[in-house]
Formats: sequence, structure tokens, C-alpha cells
Amino acid sequence: MEAAQDAEKAAYVIENAEGETVAAGELPAAGGELECVIEKSGLYTLKVTAFAGAQQHQAAWPFAVTDGPLQAETAAQLRSCFGGDEIVFTLKTTGGVAPVKRHVTIWQGDQVLFDEEDCTQDQVRVTAQTWEDVSEITARVQLTDATGAACQAETALPCAVRKTETARQWEKTMARVE
Repeated sequence: MEAAQDAEKAAYVIENAEGETVAAGELPAAGGELECVIEKSGLYTLKVTAFAGAQQHQAAWPFAVTDGPLQAETAAQLRSCFGGDEIVFTLKTTGGVAPVKRHVTIWQGDQVLFDEEDCTQDQVRVTAQTWEDVSEITARVQLTDATGAACQAETALPCAVRKTETARQWEKTMARVE
């Protein structure tokens, strides 16, 4: 901002995405550095006003504060299941620029058991379906942060029908699966 070089004084305001002021003050004289701690990730705008006599010059710069790399994790509390069992999938989101949207889909075969576009739950429960063949239940979490960065994680859980084998037989089979 060239006009700021001739300014008698300059002030700054930092606003969050909702337009709320999170920091404000005068800028250091003679081109010093502005230091400000913003504790919450998100999208912000730095607005600077330079005063030179009766004139004012304004400029604004958008920026983002991140909590680190955007990462998604999903895990099941069981190693395997049978049709009719309740399955609990745990979801974990870290990093990114707030707000982070989380789309969770859980399916078995070609049947969707759970689908939520903006899921805020950290655990999702579904019931495994009973079919004539062995299938798996898959949970996928897809994240998108405020800057458009995206990532996903997926967990598949083998599932068998109770009619075909006992729990002990199934677990014995699963001992070889990593």
C-alpha cells in the first residue's frame, strides 16, 4: 500500500469470516511488523487504513489460519461382524481451515446404510444386513475445509451371515487377515 508510506498513522482491523473483529490497533511506525495471535482456525481479512492529513487510504488482504494439515481417520471397533450386529465406526478429523465439512457414507454391498452430508458425530452406528453371501461394510469420511482442500479415509469391515458359520469359525478365519 504505497499511500501508507506517506501516512501520519495507520490502523488495522482483523475480521473473521462472519465480519466480527478479532483484533484491532495501530500499526507500528516506520514499516514495523504487525504481530497478532489468532487462536482459532478459519478465514480472516486484514484491513489497513492509512491516514495522511484529511485523506484515508484503505486496503484489505484475505488470509487463512490453519490447524495443520487436513486429515481424516475412520475405524471400526470390531475386526469383523455378522449380519444383524451393530457396528460402531469412529470418525476423527484434524487440521484444515475451519469450518471443515465432513461427509460420511457407510454401505454394505450396494446398499447405503448411512449417508450424511455435514456429519458432526464422532461415532456412527449401523446394523449389518443379513444376506446369503459374505460381504463387507465400508465407511468413508470425506473432508472439505474452508479453502476447498479435501481428503478422505475409508475403513472396510468383513461381514458374514450367521447362517453359514459360527462366530468362533469366523474369528478363526479372520486370524489370518490383517
